Amino acid sequence: MSTEQSFAQSPEERLKQAGARVKKPNGGASEAGQSHGSSAPEIPLNLHWADERAPSAREYLVKDMFPARGVCCLAGQSGMAKSFAAIDLALSIAGGMPFAGRKVRRAGVFYLAAEGAGDMHHRIEAARRARSRAADLQAEGFSVDESPFCWADFGSGFTELSAGFVHRFANRLASVSEEMQRRYGVRLGVVIIDTMAAAGLVPPDKENDAGAMARVVSLLNLLSRRLSVLVIVVHHYGKSADSGLRGSSALRAGFDTVLAFTGIRDETTGSTRSRQCALTKCRYGREGPIGSVHLEVVEIGTDEDGDPITSCLIHISTDGQAGSKVGRRPGTGKGASALYDAVYEVLNGRSAVEQHVHGRPDGRMVRTAALNLVRPEFEKRYATGEADDIKRRQAVHRAWRRVTKGTVEFCTGTWAGKEWIWLRSADADREVGQK
Repeated sequence: MSTEQSFAQSPEERLKQAGARVKKPNGGASEAGQSHGSSAPEIPLNLHWADERAPSAREYLVKDMFPARGVCCLAGQSGMAKSFAAIDLALSIAGGMPFAGRKVRRAGVFYLAAEGAGDMHHRIEAARRARSRAADLQAEGFSVDESPFCWADFGSGFTELSAGFVHRFANRLASVSEEMQRRYGVRLGVVIIDTMAAAGLVPPDKENDAGAMARVVSLLNLLSRRLSVLVIVVHHYGKSADSGLRGSSALRAGFDTVLAFTGIRDETTGSTRSRQCALTKCRYGREGPIGSVHLEVVEIGTDEDGDPITSCLIHISTDGQAGSKVGRRPGTGKGASALYDAVYEVLNGRSAVEQHVHGRPDGRMVRTAALNLVRPEFEKRYATGEADDIKRRQAVHRAWRRVTKGTVEFCTGTWAGKEWIWLRSADADREVGQK
């Protein structure tokens, strides 16, 4: 039959003809449309027609970031505050508070702390206190004191990763959802697993096995459908930001959203800088940078020796985010790296000045560096490859103007007859001495 004749047939005629060619197990041809056994189940197909209805708004938990159902990932390198971000996200959803400047719909949260369970109470308490004192959130009726958020230590891990185990796990979480409904009037909507590796979702020798990783995502989707929840897994990057998610690419392909936390880490000392977060994959919103990330050390009590008990709060600064610079991560180019090193060199030295922003008495106190002192440090670090001295100075000058105007990590301003540069977040200023 020619191609023209095939397309001229009706769909019913083509289906009937295709069915007539299907062979029976005994070698005979089956009749079109007949099953091979009376007990064979029909193939479930939920058909939707393009003209049924107008498009409706997408269901979400965090608008343009996390959908109401599916499987998503919160990932990053070691030391980039993944778990702090996961706890902040959990409390944001449980309290119906904005996350990273985005609207949130309230839902119950179950957090599986397969990693770092010993510090969970401290981290949660620090985050709760910070949110409780946020007057702007209280004015809008947000609450953290009655949050449908619970967590569990899962020391044994997913020792049996199968559909049967997922169903048993879902049954246990269904009882958690019922308790949330009874206590807070809201059902379970999010399951967070921190981390994939610690929970035993992926055996170490199977991370690069595409089939094994695809199966993990498939089983997590089964959990999502079974409970009608969003499943978020915390996962590791490789040693550098460019490495992406650790393991097979099949893992990233299966996620609906990947929220990544990256930065520059010194593996010798463990110090980190230039933390940032970005939507590196999102099926329901725009991908790209979200903002810079900083950790604030806070005191939440004292121990039996009278020493302070501390934890950290995560701050995602979305003001001045590089939304127009999608595709370019701040801090990865040689000019940006040279600027960061130069600024930190001055901020950690005796030339740094503690003063009010813009010289106003009501401005916040920040640690500043004079740009005329940062410039020589930048010139030492910026390599051009130019043999001609004039061309080299011109290249350095262009690079200096470009990075000081386009930086996301720092702010600049002029007062008292000088140009100054300082860390964008006042809270991040506490990290300067730790570099």
